[in-house]
Amino acid sequence: MVKQDSGHQLDHDALLRYASPLVPGFPASSSSFSLSQFGHGQSNPTYLMKVGIGGGVMKKYVLKKKPPAKLLESAHAVEREFQVLQALGGHTNVPVPGVYCMCNDTSVIGTAFYIMEYLEGRIFVDPRLPVFTLYSSICEHLVLDFDWNLEILQ
Repeated sequence: MVKQDSGHQLDHDALLRYASPLVPGFPASSSSFSLSQFGHGQSNPTYLMKVGIGGGVMKKYVLKKKPPAKLLESAHAVEREFQVLQALGGHTNVPVPGVYCMCNDTSVIGTAFYIMEYLEGRIFVDPRLPVFTLYSSICEHLVLDFDWNLEILQ
């Protein structure tokens, strides 16, 4: 995790107001909420959100947003990423994080964003990727569900 870049600061109160009715377990106040930016990734700022849900238990979520700049309409399409994750998670056995909400209202935190489930797993920080491991993993998961109904996924 890294300190948030000043261009990526988020309005915690606005985020909480937006997310608390839409995301299970999300708090209404910031007393049990922390946010830190992941120190890797390609271009869309991504954050780990930790939320106290009572009894000292913390739940984790991930927020992914567009960067704060003028962008081509098709660039940094977090909306498309949200739709793909939602379709794969709802209609296939492909292991993807659950997605909770997509916000296109830029008045909330300055850009479009979505919130998804946090999952433990491998994060490839080297853009060259360990090819064999990656392809092996992809093949392993593709065979989970060969009976995809592509019309549903569109």
